[in-house]
Amino acid sequence: MRDRYQAHFDGSPGTSKLLPGCGWIMYRNLVQVIAQENVTLPIGTTSNEAEWQGLLYLLKHIHKENYPEPVEIFGDSQLIVYQATGKYQVRNARLKVYHAAFVELQKEIREQGKTVAIGWHRREFNSDADALSHGVPRDTQSPN
Repeated sequence: MRDRYQAHFDGSPGTSKLLPGCGWIMYRNLVQVIAQENVTLPIGTTSNEAEWQGLLYLLKHIHKENYPEPVEIFGDSQLIVYQATGKYQVRNARLKVYHAAFVELQKEIREQGKTVAIGWHRREFNSDADALSHGVPRDTQSPN
């Protein structure tokens, strides 16, 4: 049986006590954490920009690593997932920059012979990526 690879991403605009950030986490067979990242973003980053950046950092990781295909990617922002999958148009000029980078990364990933499937899921299924977007990394040795 082949291993199943699934990743989750999230972004946070920050609060009065936390800087904006984004994060992603990759699982093997839904329980083993095999990679994760959290990134602090500039003050003034919006929620949607942070979500896009979480997706882009994840795609950059997939681009450089050798995961079996397909990698399933999930996010809890319907707007970002639906813009990425083409269900919604990107109208905001600032988000168009992220979408263009996404399209380019997707193209490069396809040229490597890899595929990713992107889908939306509810916030309660995204708690690990949410924690990373707030700068709280999970223990990579413990299951989800």
